[in-house]
Amino acid sequence: MKQVLLVLFFTALVTVLASEAAADDACPRNYAPICGLDKSGNEETYSNMCQLKDQHGDAIYKGKCRNQPANPALCPRNYSPVCGATASTTARFGAEERITYSNDCERKKANARLLYNGQCKNPPANQTACPANYAPVCGQTASTTSRFGAGTNKTYSNDCQRRKAKARLLYSGRCR
Repeated sequence: MKQVLLVLFFTALVTVLASEAAADDACPRNYAPICGLDKSGNEETYSNMCQLKDQHGDAIYKGKCRNQPANPALCPRNYSPVCGATASTTARFGAEERITYSNDCERKKANARLLYNGQCKNPPANQTACPANYAPVCGQTASTTSRFGAGTNKTYSNDCQRRKAKARLLYSGRCR
């Protein structure tokens, strides 16, 4: 009888611990900032109320904390593109380089000047940071083995990824 009770107790304990671990990953990734106090009593901006509760923070008010540094170390993963400008190290006469950032937090982190909301029009060909959104395009890489220059068709997760690979755009959507 004691063994049965002991097995039931451990089964219940494992079930509770597993459900708590699953709850940690259950927070949505939306960005609805909440200013709260962390465990040390410092103000911290949480991505949303679920993240605040998950980190055992205490809510103070809705919105970003006013006393946080302008360039946060961690940015939310939401995709709200902005076009920013940084001083170019390759261009002459102090020209600026336009870069599309996945959100305004990423732009501030890079110390770039805000030009406008949305993706940069005519982004530079050497842009290395691409957004994580999925808007597939079919591109063709140049062939180094074919006499006729025909390359390999490949589906890229978005147009920025295609440009980064220096592939020619065939059409929007997945390659057929």
